[in-house]
Amino acid sequence: MIVGEFTDGRILCSPHWPSELLVRCPKCSFIMEVPDTDEDPSPPSTFWERLFSRKAKPSPTEDYFHLVSERKNRRHTELSLRLEAWKIDNDPYRSVPDHKKPNPADRSQDWHQNLSKLLQLLPESNSDGSYVIQAECYRELGLFDSAISVLHDNPPSELNELWHRSIEEFANLKNPHVQKLHPITKRPQTG
Repeated sequence: MIVGEFTDGRILCSPHWPSELLVRCPKCSFIMEVPDTDEDPSPPSTFWERLFSRKAKPSPTEDYFHLVSERKNRRHTELSLRLEAWKIDNDPYRSVPDHKKPNPADRSQDWHQNLSKLLQLLPESNSDGSYVIQAECYRELGLFDSAISVLHDNPPSELNELWHRSIEEFANLKNPHVQKLHPITKRPQTG
């Protein structure tokens, strides 16, 4: 049973789920399971398996930026790595009340640079849901008018309409923090 989904696309599961982490594909909104990193990995065949083929837990954000710099010629890989680094950077704030979360100005320089680069890469990705992620980046940076403008310029598709509306609602409320959403309704979820 899925416990919660967040405005940045991260999906966390209950301990009874076979994997602790699911992610949403930024292109098609399909929910994918990240392979369990504690198991002995089989030969990597997908991006996620290659990324998490180490026995250790996923690396800190800085290591993701190092991976990006090693793969400069692969824009899709760079986009995927930057999305994952953004979500990892948001992880410590997922269960923290809004009044204890840092404001965008107080976040790390790496976080700001990563979101700025994501905002450059997302329009080039040509995926249906990339504009929603772009709006979420603007919202988390505190650029609420830009987030609302991106959402108004792109009508929601059937697959991401609820996610679109939730991000728009948080932008209208001037809330820059990553938010927990109900996995089906995409409405704010407490507890």
